[in-house]
Amino acid sequence: MSAVLLVENEQPRQRLLAWVLEEEGFEVAVADPGGCIDRASPGAVVVLNAAMPAPERRTLVERLHAREARVLELLGDEGEDGATSADAYVAEPYRAAEIVSAIERLRGV
Repeated sequence: MSAVLLVENEQPRQRLLAWVLEEEGFEVAVADPGGCIDRASPGAVVVLNAAMPAPERRTLVERLHAREARVLELLGDEGEDGATSADAYVAEPYRAAEIVSAIERLRGV
């Protein structure tokens, strides 16, 4: 089973995304944006879907990269304008197959 760190600050969305990823066979750990840095190990795949200002999100992605984590950012209605230097992106409307495929690419599966 593959581990994924899900960073989401809205509980209902966090539960839904975690459930979808678990149904697809991933072991999911969840964290809020403030607590995710210490939980991201080298080589980890982090799914980032946190509502926060773009500059803070960019800094968070940079800090995750410094820990050698791979970042998949789920983009909301801001689209590419809000994009960071994440390793991969999936834009709304989110589809489980797209998210799973992006995670597998980041893991080299």
